Amino acid sequence: MTSGTRGVKAAPLTKKRAYGKNSSGKAGAKKTVKVKRKRRDALSPMAVILPVCLAYMEIMLLLKMEYISDKAAIANLGTLYAVLFPMAVGVFFVGLSELMRPRWAKTITLLLPMGFFAFYFTTQCLLKQTYGNYMSYSVMTQTAGDLVGSYSTEIWQTIIGGLGEIALFFWPLALCIILSKWLIMPGKSKPLRFAASAALSLVMTAGGIFMIYNIPNGYITDKQYFTSQFSMNECVPRFGMTLSAAMDVVYTYVEKPVDTGVNADLPIYAPSLDVYGYANILDIDFNAVGASGNSTIASMSRFFASQPGTPKNEYTGIFAGKNLIMICAESLNINMITPEITPTLYKLMTEGFHFTDFYQPPWGVSTSDGEYSLTMGLIPKSGVNSMYASRKNNNYFTMGNSLKRLGYSTYGYHNNSYTYYNRNLTHKNLGYDVWMGMGNGMEKYVKKIWPASDREMMNATLPFYADSSPFMAYYMTVSGHLNYSFSGNNMAARNKQAVISLNYPDAVKAYIACNLELEYALTDLLAGLEEKGILDDTVIALCPDHYPYGLSAENTDALAGRYLERDFEYYKNVCIIYNSATPAVEVDKPCYSIDILPTLLNLFGVEYDSRLLMGKDMLSSFEGLVIFRNYSWISEKGRYNARTGVFTPAEGAVIEDTAAYIATMNAVVRNRTLYSRYILDYDYFEYVF
Repeated sequence: MTSGTRGVKAAPLTKKRAYGKNSSGKAGAKKTVKVKRKRRDALSPMAVILPVCLAYMEIMLLLKMEYISDKAAIANLGTLYAVLFPMAVGVFFVGLSELMRPRWAKTITLLLPMGFFAFYFTTQCLLKQTYGNYMSYSVMTQTAGDLVGSYSTEIWQTIIGGLGEIALFFWPLALCIILSKWLIMPGKSKPLRFAASAALSLVMTAGGIFMIYNIPNGYITDKQYFTSQFSMNECVPRFGMTLSAAMDVVYTYVEKPVDTGVNADLPIYAPSLDVYGYANILDIDFNAVGASGNSTIASMSRFFASQPGTPKNEYTGIFAGKNLIMICAESLNINMITPEITPTLYKLMTEGFHFTDFYQPPWGVSTSDGEYSLTMGLIPKSGVNSMYASRKNNNYFTMGNSLKRLGYSTYGYHNNSYTYYNRNLTHKNLGYDVWMGMGNGMEKYVKKIWPASDREMMNATLPFYADSSPFMAYYMTVSGHLNYSFSGNNMAARNKQAVISLNYPDAVKAYIACNLELEYALTDLLAGLEEKGILDDTVIALCPDHYPYGLSAENTDALAGRYLERDFEYYKNVCIIYNSATPAVEVDKPCYSIDILPTLLNLFGVEYDSRLLMGKDMLSSFEGLVIFRNYSWISEKGRYNARTGVFTPAEGAVIEDTAAYIATMNAVVRNRTLYSRYILDYDYFEYVF
């Protein structure tokens, strides 16, 4: 028994020694198979590396784009979510790879998500750096083709300038590809491991969403940002790119949960007569309107019926019957306007209605949202191209539609592609009988260079409408577009000599130089109107589409000659409403781009209902209010930073109950943002008119 037992124990040792002495021996071959099987049963190193690498990309994006000036924010809830959700994705794909047997199948399953993350995160990082916004899925699918076709030079310059960011996100993928032979092991299909990984991924995701729903975090809670108030630009710093991108795709096809607003059930507003007559409201039966639609239309109607109208004032109708030239100026900034460099712009800014506290906030779809805020008097909806979404709506109050009802001839012009942002579909719906851009006529009059000349466009098109008073002409300019260099911007090169001696960095000089083309265009325009004898009968209204995001923050500070506070002052800009026969008027209350439409409607004596526009007449006695996309705001009594929760009173402001005032203004801000969105989503004016 003893010797037999010893014999049994000794046999494997003999085989192992035989394997060591002679690798061709039979026993040695069997032992080799057993060793390999044990190795195949082990988890690949990629099981740990993949989730960690996906979380790494999230952290790098947040450090690079969101917390660059506030590294202490790395400890907040947003960072926890930014780690949790990409790791959940990584765990799922690790489990999925356990269903694969060949090494090549496992390799694809493990490296494909890493490659997608690297590409997507790099793209969003460069978009944020260049345009100041992350791009939503719906906007990306609508504009990607136009972007590549119209801005290919800028794209290549962005890629070359972003090689550091590309390396930041792609080096883990490159390293894993090189080492894949050692990091990824072949083996049997293991459904149980997949089930365990999928379950763990689900628990991680559900746990994160549970926290979002149940942990209060600010006036607008994380739950609201995740659901009814979702916006890519606001949600990425709160939840990370992984969850934000996923929800962005979901909300492209699934309607967001309905938000009823704050204090929607208020008493019906009763207009009263004052020295200038009744307020700017129309005789609308909101009960009937509410009964004609669904519950949301009914809720909207109750809200609008409760709102006070903006009072008429001494400027009501002073421009009635006059012509209007309305300009959305590409990337124009107030800090470049001086009597020495831009005398015409300075004259128009200071000798008309001079708005000293005007803002153009950073909307989500750059130029298109800038146009939307200017022409619609509504806050653009986050996550979509609001102008494109309105293409079939009843845009009743736009200046084009309003003046056309009064017998005006209406025209729209652009010196870039007439189809970019689908303007061929949207701008006729703004009320312009003529819409001309490069590709449907403008190329006959404007040289096909990049960027094209505003001066050439305005000089060529003035004769088309100057003899058809009363008229309205709308211009979307392009000469001020990035990139800001003398080698990559034709307008900057054209006007280089005018700025070469200025004491600015080269990028700022190039920025000023390309915007001088608008200065020269306006100089020629005034001369042309005067030559036609219609200068006194024409109003010029101008607003930038957005801040010059093609300039770095440091160069924007250099342009201003001082450090610009980033949450509010950075977006302070110029608004022009000028008529040569009207004395200058200074307006010092805070106002912004969506206030321009109701102001013009009042000045031109157009009958409109001020309750249905979220912008307010800047010349009325209504308190000035500027609303930013993250629910921050500026009023005549102070400014509230929704990111920090801090209210800073204005100098000399008297507020009896600060907490109550903040709560009231927060409710106003939320309601105006919400009902701007609903007017767009539900085509509300179609029910009213």
